Amino acid sequence: TWGTAASGVSYEQDSTSSTANWVATGSPSPGQINTAGGPTTLIPGDLIITEVMANPWPSDDNATWPGGEWVEVMNTGNADLDLTGYSVVDTAGNVLPFNTDHLVNATASSSSFLIAPGQHRILAVNGTSPYGVLNNGVESLTLKWPNGSPSQEVAWSSTVQGFSMVTSIQANGLWSSAPYPTPEGMNPMALELM
Repeated sequence: TWGTAASGVSYEQDSTSSTANWVATGSPSPGQINTAGGPTTLIPGDLIITEVMANPWPSDDNATWPGGEWVEVMNTGNADLDLTGYSVVDTAGNVLPFNTDHLVNATASSSSFLIAPGQHRILAVNGTSPYGVLNNGVESLTLKWPNGSPSQEVAWSSTVQGFSMVTSIQANGLWSSAPYPTPEGMNPMALELM
């Protein structure tokens, strides 16, 4: 994010602080390497993705909550977090912003965007798309800070209808199916651990 924008000025991530506002570059550089350059670096935070329902059953992918596709996040920190401005982006560039359309139980009240330590919240497609957003096959999701910097990435190679995805012990780092979905609750062990 940036406070103000001037015509003809290109902005890039601040190389000295990935969580700060973006900064103006020397000149616009479409298709060129920015001066901040380098590979995308994850800036981990207290908010993490803990479970994903990419292939719901018996509802359609684009159904409204509690049906449809959803992403669960958890505050692993010691203080309340304001979810305003966070987003989840998939491989195709589909964005699920943490707003009143997608964040379950969010209202116009700013306090409804808070997540307490240890609390889980759900970000749902919630009928806002004529189709599902999350792929049932190969997919990755990136949790992004309010300034657009990536905080966490999760990925999977396939899903089973009606089963959510959770972190696994697979050497490739891909998520795997949970024995049952647990929206807004503690996750069960991954199936390969049972």
